[in-house]
Amino acid sequence: MEKKQIVGLFLERGLTIDPKGLDYFYENPEQLDVFLEKINQQKIKPTSINLEVIKNTLETSAIKIKEAKIFTNKTISVNDVSRILTERYEKIQKYFSKRIDLVNPISINKISEKTKRFSLIIIVREKDEKDKMLLVEDFTGETNVLVDNTSFNSILCDEVLGMVCEKYDNKIKAINILWPDIPLKREISRTEEDVCCIFLSDLHLEQDFEEKTDNLLKEIQQLNYKQLYVFLFGKNASEKKTLEDFITKLPSNSKTFIIKNNESIATENTTQISSPAILTIEKKINLLLCDGEQFAFYKGLWGDKSPEDMMLELLKKRHLDPVFEIKKASLEDIFIIDTVPDIFVSGNFGQPGMKNYKGTTIISCGSFLSEPVYWIVNLRTRENIKISLA
Repeated sequence: MEKKQIVGLFLERGLTIDPKGLDYFYENPEQLDVFLEKINQQKIKPTSINLEVIKNTLETSAIKIKEAKIFTNKTISVNDVSRILTERYEKIQKYFSKRIDLVNPISINKISEKTKRFSLIIIVREKDEKDKMLLVEDFTGETNVLVDNTSFNSILCDEVLGMVCEKYDNKIKAINILWPDIPLKREISRTEEDVCCIFLSDLHLEQDFEEKTDNLLKEIQQLNYKQLYVFLFGKNASEKKTLEDFITKLPSNSKTFIIKNNESIATENTTQISSPAILTIEKKINLLLCDGEQFAFYKGLWGDKSPEDMMLELLKKRHLDPVFEIKKASLEDIFIIDTVPDIFVSGNFGQPGMKNYKGTTIISCGSFLSEPVYWIVNLRTRENIKISLA
């Protein structure tokens, strides 16, 4: 965002900003929306914004939001595709840097007749389903690799993998496939105070679900927490006012986050977030929030997997949408999972589920149309509580 645009945002609110404050937001654009929201909530607003006001305001904010920035202002060219996949390879390659199970790592151009057992870090270009063969490449070249049936079905085009390989009869066979994955040894992040998060999706409030809605609100009202965060995913209401009425019935100490809703919701303590986004609470807990629309392809591909298992597969790949399609591509690869989430949540599946993996809680939200089951997480204890309205 240009400095002129930042100044304009403040002028729209009747505020002025000094040069040092302007420099701060130019260098830290992710803090701008957080600051403006906090200022908007203040009964007495400062008319002049300086660096001291900015720091004092942001220090009181327990939440930081990092949204995906979608750049689609021009046609995606062949050079853009090459750059996007190159940057993907460079970023995900780093996740393998401390993997001791990558035996004798080399680049493709170093494979010789004398090379017998070695490891590669590659990006998958093509899959030959019939012969179970992959065409893979790195910065130095490309080669074909034979993969056994068990691993082959889990591999996707355009994803970055580690491979432990053996060479025989001038053929390369992968004897072990390694995904980028998340670290095995991670401290479980917790808040110091009781903070409650409840994850809801696809409430379809305009339909005849009054009893379920009332029961849900009763469950939420009974939550005895000092701080309550409510996250709404998916299709919750076709009318803006219907959703606003629901939000106003939530507890007064709650803050609501709407994941990818095109309507502007005019209620207090409500924030709209694009998908995907990382929301950090008290500098301790990272929530990866997705509306779930980008998972439709993988739902068809892995139809035998539960939603939480599909999400786990993508978490291990460190990418929310590995298969590159130019028709839905952005100029930046917004789906790389750079920050390891403590909680990974998606809507849109309509099938509830929850599992824990290496310190990460994976949650798929339910739906009033199918299974009205939702989840509450206490961020201090990391306890998961199930709400069933069936």
